[in-house]
Amino acid sequence: MIRRAGKLQPYDDAKVDMRIARFRQWSLLRVVAAMVAFAPSGSLAQDVLLALRPHEGDTLRTHYEQKTEMRGTTRRNQADTTMVVLTSLTMFSRVIVDESGDAGSTVTAITDSVAIVSPYAPGGAAAEAIGRALRGSRVRVRFSPQGSATVLEGRGDLPDAIRSLASQMPAMLPLHAVAIGGSWSQSFTIPDLGQTGHGPALVRAVYRLDSLSRGGALAFISFRGSVHRDSVAAGPAAGSGALPPSRRFESSGSITGTLRLDRKRGWWLDSRAAIVLRSTIAPRDPRQGEPVRMQTTITQHMWTQQR
Repeated sequence: MIRRAGKLQPYDDAKVDMRIARFRQWSLLRVVAAMVAFAPSGSLAQDVLLALRPHEGDTLRTHYEQKTEMRGTTRRNQADTTMVVLTSLTMFSRVIVDESGDAGSTVTAITDSVAIVSPYAPGGAAAEAIGRALRGSRVRVRFSPQGSATVLEGRGDLPDAIRSLASQMPAMLPLHAVAIGGSWSQSFTIPDLGQTGHGPALVRAVYRLDSLSRGGALAFISFRGSVHRDSVAAGPAAGSGALPPSRRFESSGSITGTLRLDRKRGWWLDSRAAIVLRSTIAPRDPRQGEPVRMQTTITQHMWTQQR
């Protein structure tokens, strides 16, 4: 029975069943709407392809900043002595897309300005020499869709270290399509650029597609990994200002960061990375002195504008 206006009336089973059905349908719609509203943009199950495919004729203006803090501690006169060195690099450049296709793209990279500040004499001198060589340089580079690079040609006086750096840019994007939450691994080396003489560092990183913007135009990627360097090989060239071969340099640490890929533009929109290295510089003969413990923190930020 149903009480209505003070009176008891018999159930209308058909109306009651209809109301229950409508309530269930409305509840289901609300659950689906909530799932859509709070889920990452794009299809939850659909794999997406992440690739560098810039548009031919585009000019991409890039701003790059790097800050490095080196903190070294050793024992002297029965006490710890610490020295801190700060270095910063700012670079503005243009990337002109000469050609682009499914197999990759060829660009001309032009460095408009470079500013390097380093109070450390040997490293600062090497860094300033690199900065002078980079200013106004033009380099043609071939990029794969995954991001790896090969230098095709450049100005004759471009330092070998810079050529090596450009040619060892890692393939940070996967070969296959991935779904949101999917991950992939990459290993690559970072050349020394002549600043320490300790040789290249090996990086092993895991990347993850965290989310897509609404419509899938932007891909948000995070990564983390490990870094290791060991200069047990032959020492640096004489006069380079680096450590003599009688010392061994070992370091290990971590790398973390984020990437934003503009899938419509086919190029990086933004990248941030933080590298922390803990190192020991020890003489091969303990009688030659105390080991030096170092911590190096490197932060990098790059962002691109299109004109």
